[in-house]
Amino acid sequence: MRTHSSLLKHLFCAFLAVLLLFLPAAPATTQADNPNPPTSPLKLIFIHHSTGENWLEDDHGQLGITLRDNNYFVSDTNYGWGPDSIGDNTDIGHWWTWFVGPNRDRYTAALYAESHQNSWYSRLSTDPGGPNSIIMFKSCFPNSHLGGSPDDPPATGHNPLRGQDVGSEHMTVANAKGIYNDILAYFATRQDKLFIVITAPPLVANSTDAAGAANARAFSDWLVHDWLDGYPHANVAVFDFYNVLTSNGGNPHTNDLGWAAGNHHRWWNGAIQHTHPVSNDFVAYGSDAWDSHPTAAGDRKASAEFVQLLNVSYHRFAGTEPPMATPTSTSTTAPTRTPSPSPSASRTRIPGPSPTPGRFRCYLPIILKGLWRHVPPSPTATRPPAPTQTPTRTSTPISGCPGRIVIIQRGTGGQVADAYIWESEPDYTGNWETLYTGRVDWGRKKTLLRFDLSTLEASTTVHQATLHIKQKYGTGPRTVNAHRIVAQWGEDTVTWNHFGGRYEQSVVGSFSSAGSGWKEVDITALVQGWLNGSIVNYGVLLDDPSAGPDEAEEYIASEDGRTEQRPKLEICVAR
Repeated sequence: MRTHSSLLKHLFCAFLAVLLLFLPAAPATTQADNPNPPTSPLKLIFIHHSTGENWLEDDHGQLGITLRDNNYFVSDTNYGWGPDSIGDNTDIGHWWTWFVGPNRDRYTAALYAESHQNSWYSRLSTDPGGPNSIIMFKSCFPNSHLGGSPDDPPATGHNPLRGQDVGSEHMTVANAKGIYNDILAYFATRQDKLFIVITAPPLVANSTDAAGAANARAFSDWLVHDWLDGYPHANVAVFDFYNVLTSNGGNPHTNDLGWAAGNHHRWWNGAIQHTHPVSNDFVAYGSDAWDSHPTAAGDRKASAEFVQLLNVSYHRFAGTEPPMATPTSTSTTAPTRTPSPSPSASRTRIPGPSPTPGRFRCYLPIILKGLWRHVPPSPTATRPPAPTQTPTRTSTPISGCPGRIVIIQRGTGGQVADAYIWESEPDYTGNWETLYTGRVDWGRKKTLLRFDLSTLEASTTVHQATLHIKQKYGTGPRTVNAHRIVAQWGEDTVTWNHFGGRYEQSVVGSFSSAGSGWKEVDITALVQGWLNGSIVNYGVLLDDPSAGPDEAEEYIASEDGRTEQRPKLEICVAR
């Protein structure tokens, strides 16, 4: 009997085991993603240049305010920052220098310890202390022009892009992928840090071509969907800044934040969504046809979509904080111009939008698949020391104007493109906060400026037109000449080799480089010709032809954060 009973028990157990194979499995219990702010302040540092600075600013992209209100204490690096001025270098090839190269430990030690601001934005009033736990970094828009083909696999072995800038002939899809694979190996050794990769923003159509833009799109998609495949840790995440900036609400000054349609990377309907149904590989928020810097509307869309993904990434990385109640969501059903709210001392949460019907591709989950500015600072801002200069003078306005005065200046009225080209680096595009004339090393530097006059009628009579540019430094006195440019150029792409000598040798005006301060050039006849159509407006070139080795001038460019310091064209026109 005992033998028979034991047999029955074994048969019954076997039957139950087989039956269980066909029963639906109980759902696994996993911690839900948490898009809400961390409960304690966290230290974050952002490596960036001018586009990142605009994104951070209170009166532009408001990323600083948004991060502050989500309990992040934000510091940043900018041009001139750190050992060997490593802050100057933020192109794709430079990330190898930061995180893999022979001076990596020195650079990262300074990065992790940094707690100051090198741009001006609101942040938490109290430093929580300790090192930065979140490292956020971004290349600028010139990196969104890549050679090769969209499906090229990552380069292996020796990668010629390592340490190179955006002007390198080796800026290809394959080499860019290889750089990110290189730095991922370092990230795996620093699981105490959360690394946030921000894809480079897109270019305006005038600064790239369809093939280069398609390659940039493919590279950004690869970072989001494929780069972290098989990566076993939770300390790396990607935000597709590129994608977010490729759709708008009808114009560059109106965003599509909260729309079901459009290109997004966000927290949506309780999950992470990465979607781009709008077929566009160029920036939808360009400051003008030649300026790829995103407008405030585009940057604010990015701020709102980014911060909840950052929160999700942090909670996955920490793995300790339980989800908090998600705020009631709202939806935006019509395009709205994004206002500029005043900074608030209280913390606010940006709720996730409610879904509305729409066609989109959704990927779940994705994010963890695997120099300074002179504006009123926040209470804790530490201004970098100002360089010693000779006394400056203010810009001299047109006096006795019988009509009205029109000012063309980026950020004030109208659009301006500017860049410098350098004979020593003939494939380099000098589009940043400083412009140059003269000679550095053995190579000459020349500055190009173009002022958009489309707001003025062709029949406008010009009584006087004066170009104003503020000189920061000079080794003069010498004479700097202005020449008429005779061919098209883009401030994101122009190089010494690309531009050549496409300007008239005749001089349209000049100024002395002695001292610092505002310099003026009378270009009345040139502006009148631009307006009436007798001369095509390609802008003017500034050159210091008598400069010897290491004799040069530095000027404030339109990328500088201080709007009132930027180059401007002052025109006295008939009423």
